[in-house]
Amino acid sequence: MRRPPEKDLYSILGVTPDFTAEEIRDSYLARTRVIHPDRFDRQRQPQDWKKANEMLAELNEAYSILRNPSTRAQYNDLRPGKRQQQSSPPPHRTQRAPEPPPRQAGKETTVELPGGVNLGLCWVPPGAFRMGSPSSEKGRYGGEDPQHRVTISNGFYMCKYEVTQAQWKSVMGSNPSHFKGDCLPVENVSWNDVQDFINKLNARTGKHFRLPTEAEWEYACRGGTDTAYCFGDGTGQLPQYAWYIENSGQQTHPVGQKEPNAFGLFDMHGNVWEWCSDWYDGYPSDSVTDPTGPASGVYRVLRGGGWIYSAQFCRSAYRNWDDPSNRSNHRGFRLARDEKEQTARSAGC
Repeated sequence: MRRPPEKDLYSILGVTPDFTAEEIRDSYLARTRVIHPDRFDRQRQPQDWKKANEMLAELNEAYSILRNPSTRAQYNDLRPGKRQQQSSPPPHRTQRAPEPPPRQAGKETTVELPGGVNLGLCWVPPGAFRMGSPSSEKGRYGGEDPQHRVTISNGFYMCKYEVTQAQWKSVMGSNPSHFKGDCLPVENVSWNDVQDFINKLNARTGKHFRLPTEAEWEYACRGGTDTAYCFGDGTGQLPQYAWYIENSGQQTHPVGQKEPNAFGLFDMHGNVWEWCSDWYDGYPSDSVTDPTGPASGVYRVLRGGGWIYSAQFCRSAYRNWDDPSNRSNHRGFRLARDEKEQTARSAGC
């Protein structure tokens, strides 16, 4: 990621050195709402989206530097026109082996939807992981702090693929998506729209589907890894796992065409952002078990990146958020379900 010019660290965020961490966070949130690519007109040219991605990356890094007391202290006397003493470069992080982790895919099952459409799910076993990202991870930002231990005490089922347009139509009877195709992920759906879908789905099937919590989503995405992506830290293999700005051709793609992660889940990186159940807020510093997020809030969490976004936004730890009533052609979802009356069998699109 391109480092922000040191003299502009404060002006990027619209703060001064005497601002508190909370005030820095508030200014950061306000500015991301303005320049976030989600706010760009969908008819704009790809270079405009790319510029917004670059601006947001610069903002994220400035926020990460100034929010961290150990790095913010280096800039307390910084003003335009004054020179800042060169700090030592961070220690080099040893690159992990690029090979994917051993396959841990568990049992699979399907649920038949109206019209004979199948919904496939994969078992995600219980376990623990470090949620968030380390300070050395390329592309990270302050919203991923502090990295903390999370325990998922109960295994659960998660949709093998992002919910498709065929699955949405079988329940709702209509298709709100911008890009059309039965095996394409449904998009242009708000968090509230998804709740309507879940309510109707549960009423028709007698099951208990839900959105995954943010912690469940990141745990499932990582598939047992602690790297930036489910396959490692570098972006060299990302085209094998994700549809994103470098290979999407400015559109969504049928689910399941890329490589799955170790839990057998496809498209956890890229294609469309995925709504989670949580309200967006800062992370706790202590270890937690089965977190569900704050009881109330303004924005709902989105994870995974999308077809119009660059690699850093597709990382396992990256957090996005938006008003639960907003829709976009790069937002979709996948469902979770607790372990109940499951029968193992495979499923396709």
